[in-house]
This record gives sequence, C-alpha cells and structure tokens, in this order.
Amino acid sequence: MEELIRELERWATETSMGYTERFETQAELFYRETGLMAPGKSLPLEMPQDDAKRRTAWDEWQGQRRIGFINTLQVAADALTRLQAERDALAGRVETLREALQGLVGLHDDPTPYDSATTIAAARAALADAARLVQLNDNS
Repeated sequence: MEELIRELERWATETSMGYTERFETQAELFYRETGLMAPGKSLPLEMPQDDAKRRTAWDEWQGQRRIGFINTLQVAADALTRLQAERDALAGRVETLREALQGLVGLHDDPTPYDSATTIAAARAALADAARLVQLNDNS
C-alpha cells in the first residue's frame, strides 16, 4: 500500500506541474531510461541522434507511461474497493460486539443462570473476534 501511495503522489506531483516543467521532467526521465534526448530538446554536437528514431521512441515511451498511469489508477481503485469491503465487514462485527456488550450490561438483572452463561459466552466470542480484527488491522 505504501508503494501505491508513493506512486500516486508521484503522478499527482507531475500532473500539477505547468507544461514546461512537466516536459522538462519527462524529458529527463526519457533520457535516463532510453539514452535519447526528447524531441524538441537541442542535441549537443557530440550526440548525433536520428530525429525520427527519437520521435518514435518518445511516442512509445509516452504510451507506456499512459498505460502505467492507468494501471496505477486501477490498482488504487481496487484497493479502495477492498478497503471499503473490509471496513463494512468490520462495522458489522463491531455491531455484533456492541450487542454482546449491551447484553452484558443487562446481565446483573438476569435471574436465569443459563441465559447469563449464554450471554457471557457470546460476549467473550465477540471480544475475541474484535481482538483478532484489531490485530489484523494493525498488521495490514
């Protein structure tokens, strides 16, 4: 999840840049990854490169970046869906725990030992379930 957050922050930073800053950032990345200067960048005399090759490589590189961006967004959407489902499941278990604890609150008024034992067992199970959920949440 941490890696996904860093990736989304990187994309957010890039999309908030102005056109020139974004182009310069992308041109630098392109050069580091391909060894080619981005189209529109001036070439040093000691670095002859074919303009058509640079343009083709740039277009392919940009296409791969778009695919990467879309994939990152899909991973983020999937993670949010999963987290929503986990939150909903946790909310249901919290409600079960609340009901069991409310049963314990009324326990002192219950004259029937069997019902008291059943209520205590339900509360213990709910507490154990809540402890497992907290542990799972802490580990994720």
